[in-house]
Amino acid sequence: MAHVYRLSRMTRRRIVLSSLAACALTLVAFAAVAVASGKTGNRAPDFSLSAVGGGTVKLSGLRGKVVLIDFWASWCKPCKKELPELDKLAKAYKDAGADVTILAINIDTKRENADKFLKTAKIKNLVVLYDASSTSAEQYEPPTMPTSYLVDKKGIIKAVHEGYVAGDEKKYKAEIDALLKAP
Repeated sequence: MAHVYRLSRMTRRRIVLSSLAACALTLVAFAAVAVASGKTGNRAPDFSLSAVGGGTVKLSGLRGKVVLIDFWASWCKPCKKELPELDKLAKAYKDAGADVTILAINIDTKRENADKFLKTAKIKNLVVLYDASSTSAEQYEPPTMPTSYLVDKKGIIKAVHEGYVAGDEKKYKAEIDALLKAP
């Protein structure tokens, strides 16, 4: 005859409570992952993408620098106006020796469309990255094209800018300058 073990009421209660606690911790973990999106105050989601000039850029490798991440596409008219202005801004910071990196993440599914625009616009100072599979865009969830994320030296998103209107680059510069002065 098989032995049947009966659990005491207290043991059953402990098992149920332990299971509920495990479920609660799992939900908290999933919520923490969901919060790690491109929202002001959140840690900027890390990514590793191929660059125009070759090689790979990993966002976490830029800690200690102020980073402006701009999502763009070749079909986006405001993007075509914004990128040359960001290129001028990148050159100014580069010439000043400032710890600033401007990343332009292209989400076109056909890289040749992005390459054609970059050549026509003579973009030379931005760090242009390709994300045809939109993995970084899924992490950041840009609401429109272009959308820019300003990340401080510690990797925290300090500002999100949706769209582009002529003159926005002045606002970016003021915010970047303030972050460069921050400890």
